[in-house]
Amino acid sequence: MDEHRHDVIVVGGGPAGSTCATLLARAGYDVLLLERHKFPRFHIGESITAFGFEAFKKLGVYDELKRLNFVKKKGLEFVLREFSLKAYFFTEHPNEPGELPWAFQMKRAELDTVLLDNCKRSGAKVLEEQLVKQVLFDGNRAVGVEYKDLAPGSSDELRRAHARWIIDATGLAGLLNRQLKDNWYNDPLLENKIAVFAHWTGDFEITNTDEDVNFRLCVHDNRRDWAWFLPVDKHVVSLGVVLSQETAKSEVRSRTPEEIFYHYAQGIPYLDDFLRRHQLTQTEKFRVVKDYSYRCRRFHGESWALVGDSAGFIDPIFSTGLQLAFNSSFALVECLQRALAEERPDSSHLAVYSRRFDDFYRLNSMLVHMFYLARLDPRRVLDPYYMWGHLSWAGAKYRLLFIWYFVRATFTSRRTSRIWTEQLLFGNPDPDNVFARLCLMLSHNYDLLHGRQQTAGQQLRAGASAA
Repeated sequence: MDEHRHDVIVVGGGPAGSTCATLLARAGYDVLLLERHKFPRFHIGESITAFGFEAFKKLGVYDELKRLNFVKKKGLEFVLREFSLKAYFFTEHPNEPGELPWAFQMKRAELDTVLLDNCKRSGAKVLEEQLVKQVLFDGNRAVGVEYKDLAPGSSDELRRAHARWIIDATGLAGLLNRQLKDNWYNDPLLENKIAVFAHWTGDFEITNTDEDVNFRLCVHDNRRDWAWFLPVDKHVVSLGVVLSQETAKSEVRSRTPEEIFYHYAQGIPYLDDFLRRHQLTQTEKFRVVKDYSYRCRRFHGESWALVGDSAGFIDPIFSTGLQLAFNSSFALVECLQRALAEERPDSSHLAVYSRRFDDFYRLNSMLVHMFYLARLDPRRVLDPYYMWGHLSWAGAKYRLLFIWYFVRATFTSRRTSRIWTEQLLFGNPDPDNVFARLCLMLSHNYDLLHGRQQTAGQQLRAGASAA
């Protein structure tokens, strides 16, 4: 039993949790972080977009990660059977003077360990191998957590710790979302998918020339499914296939993860050739993740907050997971410090955080939806005439807004349009980014459509029951 009352308890030691704990501890708060696993541990999500170097410099780990990291990711290459297209990071903001911008691309076990060690050095109390069973409430207010020590030789005794604020950074485990009634739900824009992935080493060597983007998004010939080719070291690559509902329903059920991977890799350009040309040895077992796109209705409540993947997870096609984790962590800590300055818990300080997270989630989920709507062809996403004919509309208002944004984009310089596009793909867009505002408008358009569909379905079911 922990009788001490902390300022903040953070549940989960991944990037979002360790970032929150680090920043709050540096600000002088008493922070306890409880992590289920003993680090290092395997985790998927090795791709980091261009925002990364700024976040790591703020956290003070940039130089350490640079020493550990071999692979430089300079952008993204879309690979389809008939063409390929490279998109490089925004060159006006290099990592260092005279250096082309690049992002860290490394094993998450290494990255997450560096971040957690940095959290310890910053003054947070970090306990690994601690399974948090539930958040404790006094009415609607979170007051602490109940947890179990998983370290070898520990007893089965449940322990308790108390704090003024609880931050849930448990990611897909969704600690608080499993306690709160109906707080998370499948994103209506993004269908459930299945990802099958592993790591390999072999007779290939990753290079870091100015032309190497070192991340390939390879589109299956059926134009529904795709794969990632993601080097994480000089001779180590992360490969994964992502399958749509349509594919999964038809063939996946009777296959093992290994069979699924190799069967669908045959229809994916670049990946099929890479697997044929090289002698490869698998270094990590096949893993499967499914049904992973979800949203939350509330991102904070009385003395509790969700951050990173706990607050929402987006289809990882544009590698926004870590980006969302860090951006939400910085935003939450900024608001939470105002709340902690009050003698009594005041959740109103986190309203700005909720709006910022909601906007960023909407922006990215809409961009992903548009990419699938374009049959995974990046040229179509940027074609307003194609999008006009394939988007669904909740009314004339949204059609007119689409035209308005299109006119504004048409009379904008090519350089500004490129900047807006790169901001949308690789980081936080500026408030005047017309492409970002278009995505947010379309997201609200689809919310209205989805609400109408739900209402119509309820009325139909009610009519059938009455009959």
